[in-house]
Amino acid sequence: MLQSVVIKRWTTPRSRDGENPFSDHRVRHVLAIDAAPQEVNWAVEKVTRGGLAGLNEALDNSVKIIWHRIFDSNDKAGLLAAFQRFAEQTPCDPRTTTSMVNVLDELLTNAVYNAPLQDGVRLFASRSRTEHVTSERPVTVGFAVDSTYVAVIVKDEYGSLSPEELISNLDRCYKARLRQVQYKSGGAGLGLFMILQNASRVIFNLNQNVSTEVIVLRKHSERHGRFMHTSPTLNICTPYSAVLTDLRKYERRSVSWAALCRVDERLSLVGAVLDVSRHGAFIRLDDVARFLNTSQKIELSLIGELKPTFVSDRFGNKLLVWRSGLEIPGNVLRGTVRWVGKSQGHECDGAGLEFEKEHPALESPNKDSDNDEPETF
Repeated sequence: MLQSVVIKRWTTPRSRDGENPFSDHRVRHVLAIDAAPQEVNWAVEKVTRGGLAGLNEALDNSVKIIWHRIFDSNDKAGLLAAFQRFAEQTPCDPRTTTSMVNVLDELLTNAVYNAPLQDGVRLFASRSRTEHVTSERPVTVGFAVDSTYVAVIVKDEYGSLSPEELISNLDRCYKARLRQVQYKSGGAGLGLFMILQNASRVIFNLNQNVSTEVIVLRKHSERHGRFMHTSPTLNICTPYSAVLTDLRKYERRSVSWAALCRVDERLSLVGAVLDVSRHGAFIRLDDVARFLNTSQKIELSLIGELKPTFVSDRFGNKLLVWRSGLEIPGNVLRGTVRWVGKSQGHECDGAGLEFEKEHPALESPNKDSDNDEPETF
C-alpha cells in the first residue's frame, strides 16, 4: 500500500486569489510558479527519502549567520530591534525590512507562546501576548544575508507542530482570504499565512517532539511590484520519508546491540542498534538532537550478538570465549545519518543510518518471519 503525498505549484501570484493549494492535507511542498526543475527534484527527494533541510541547502555555503538564544518573552523587543539594525546594512529596502521584522515578530511569538508543551498541554497558548512568560527550553534565532536572500531562522526545542496541523491552519487562512482569523488555543492563526505571503521561500523543519525550525527567505533586491507578481515556495520537511510503502527492498532485523558511535571522526557516543538491514540501521541515542544532524558521517563499533565459542590455549586447554556473531570486518559499520528524531516503531529517540556499502551479513535470517513488519531506510 502506498500513502500518497502531494507536491503542488501555485497557479496564481500572491497578489491574486486562485486555487487553494492547502485544501488537500497531504500537501508537503507548494512550489513557486516559476520554480526551477532542480527545486522540483529537491522536493521529490525530501518526500521520498526524508530529511530536514540544512541551511546550506537554502543559503550560500559561505554565508555568516548571527545567532541569538532567548528563553524569555521580554527578549523579543530587543531581538526585533537587532534585526532591524542588521537589515539596514543589507540591500533590503525599508518596505522589505518592515515585512521581515513582522515575520520575525510572528515567529518569535509562536516559538515563545505556542510551542511550549508539557504532558500534551500547551503551557502559554491561552496567555495574552503582552503577558510575560519564560520557557524552560531555549529559542534559537538567526539572521543571515547572502547574494540573493535575507533570512531569519527561528527554532524551538519542543517540536509541537505537526505537518497536518500546519497545513490545516494554512487551509483555514486561505479560505478566509486574509479576513481576520480567530486565534485558538495553541494555534498560529493568520500569522502562518502572513509569514508565507511576505516571503520568497519558507522552510518548516518539523522534528516531532524534538524541535520546530522555520527558515524564512526574502529576495533582498526584488522590488515590491515584482515581488507581488511572484508566489512563495513552501517546503515542509520531516526527518522521515513522507511516503509509506510495504513494497520494501530490504527487510529489517530486530536486534539489541551495544555500539560506540563516532560522529564526524571526533565525537563518541554510546548507543544501541535496535534494527538493521543490509542497507542501514536504527540507532537509539539519548538526547540525540543535541549531537546529530542529517548528513553527518557516523561510524559504529558494534559489540553485537555474542555467541559462545571454545578455543584452545597454547597448552591445549579448552577455553570458553564469547565472540560476536557478525561477519563484518572489525565489527565496524560506516554510514550517513539520514534522519534524527523519534522512532514510532521503537518509541524512543534515535537516528536512521544509511551504510556506505551494503552488508548482506545483516540480512534477516528468516525472511518469512511475521514478528516485525519489514521496513527500509
